[in-house]
Amino acid sequence: MQNFAKKVLDLGAPYLIGLTVSKVAALLAGEVYIGMESLAKFVIALALLLTSFDIVVRMAASRKQRWNFAKHGTDTILIVLFSIVFDCVSCEADGSTCRYCRATRLMLPFAVLVSLGGNMMRFKRKQKPPAESGNADEVETATVGTSGTAGPAVE
Repeated sequence: MQNFAKKVLDLGAPYLIGLTVSKVAALLAGEVYIGMESLAKFVIALALLLTSFDIVVRMAASRKQRWNFAKHGTDTILIVLFSIVFDCVSCEADGSTCRYCRATRLMLPFAVLVSLGGNMMRFKRKQKPPAESGNADEVETATVGTSGTAGPAVE
């Protein structure tokens, strides 16, 4: 499972762009679904499933393989909000539950933005170099004039 998860995460840009597009589309579907209830529910459900899959893949690829609020908390909150918005798509304008739906729709853009920020950080992260083998050729050396120490005195 860990090898599969690492291969999925190694896809990099296509994987993260697809995840980002699904989250933004679900945000828009939850906010402005104007008469297309089934399409809005489909888009929100897709984003909910992809975000859940992302958490599972990241947990499987990690060394400790457990949930951590610092790494997975925003996406977990986003899953909860997506599931509430999924139920709120068919909310009536006068219902008492609509009050909670409106509150959830106010929180959703902020959760999506924070989640997208995490995705962008993952997108811009550079791959870790392979473990050092101890070769002198692989060690970076400072070039002349870059260190803060004075060079040899000229007499």
